[in-house]
Amino acid sequence: MKTVTTEEFNLKLLQGFQVIDVRAPIEFAQGALPNSVNIPLLDDQERALVGTCYKKSGREKALELGHQIVSGVNKAEKLQKWKSFYENHPHSILTCFRGGLRSQSVQTFLAEVGIEIPRIEFGYKEIRQFYLNEIEAYCKNDQLKILTGSTGSGKTKLLKRVREFYPVIDLEELAQHRGSAFGAMKNPQPAQASFENYLAYEILKYKAQNLKADILFEDESRLIGSLHLQEAFFNKLRATSVIKINVDLAERIENILLEDIQRRVENLEQRMGIK
Repeated sequence: MKTVTTEEFNLKLLQGFQVIDVRAPIEFAQGALPNSVNIPLLDDQERALVGTCYKKSGREKALELGHQIVSGVNKAEKLQKWKSFYENHPHSILTCFRGGLRSQSVQTFLAEVGIEIPRIEFGYKEIRQFYLNEIEAYCKNDQLKILTGSTGSGKTKLLKRVREFYPVIDLEELAQHRGSAFGAMKNPQPAQASFENYLAYEILKYKAQNLKADILFEDESRLIGSLHLQEAFFNKLRATSVIKINVDLAERIENILLEDIQRRVENLEQRMGIK
């Protein structure tokens, strides 16, 4: 069965490949890769049963139970989900936690219906460490730019305009939170690990373009909602000189008011189930 290395995976992800993550939902919620969807081999309850069996009776019995669970109607329903996603996203890659039994099993099931799909060689765990290392290396070896200004000065709006022609990473957008002044966005915040994975992926996207310009970030505190910036990255932000926006008080008040109205509208839409 075909596998892809960490380096190959990163290249394919930058080319637009999708990731089919077959870990249990509870694992996926704790940290996910960019461009990934969770279509598990075992759901949370099934995973717990297999895990308990492993502790009590060993690996062979746990494998036997896993095969019993993913069989018959259960297997057919899951196979249809993987098959359907692949048909809509033919450039896809499989992963589980370590690139082992779960993703190999799904590879085999799909091969039985004529679908050949690669899996990440060492799974989510390897890519996760690769992303953490990439952020550390970026903080050590690269320069960046910081946009700062008082609350209501329109930093986020400016970032959105600037990124049409200049490399920008919006940390609040990645974190799905507007900071202490404006609070949560419409979507819930990702897991801490997911946030860091997304940040590394965005950095790698710009590095792959071999741009000469330094990436522009908005000045942030250590915490963005319930998420935090890695120590090395936060220290890098604090050690970097800033570009400051100066806006008069009246305009800042207007911006804050408009932002507050937008936030209230989004909260109302969310309560009413309006997307």
